Amino acid sequence: MDVKAVFSDIKDKIISLYEKAVDYCRENKKMAIIIGGLSLVILILIVILIIALDGKKEPETLEMPLILSESPLIPDGPEIQNDYSISRKTEKTWPEEETDKWFTIPSDKEINSLNKTNTAIVNEILGAAP
Repeated sequence: MDVKAVFSDIKDKIISLYEKAVDYCRENKKMAIIIGGLSLVILILIVILIIALDGKKEPETLEMPLILSESPLIPDGPEIQNDYSISRKTEKTWPEEETDKWFTIPSDKEINSLNKTNTAIVNEILGAAP
């Protein structure tokens, strides 16, 4: 079966139905006005009903008090090692031993690489800003 023929047949039936309705309205003006008026009133009532019902709808909430039957359990966490200190007293200056242990002087290559990376980030942020 041809798809164009099916659509054409449907189109012809819709046009025929429309022409019949127009002819009926022309012949029976009073009845057409009554039917149109009733349809409009029913449509307005449906819209008002939908708005009224939608506005009264409240979300359901369950208000149940929380009653604990036992004390809450704290989950096991990672153990703190013996040689780990959570905090320590800091000095105003580092002793020479800690300086040698924790601080390394960056080379010129590392500083230049960091400079290029930072410049690229700044240029990306600024973009074409004046």
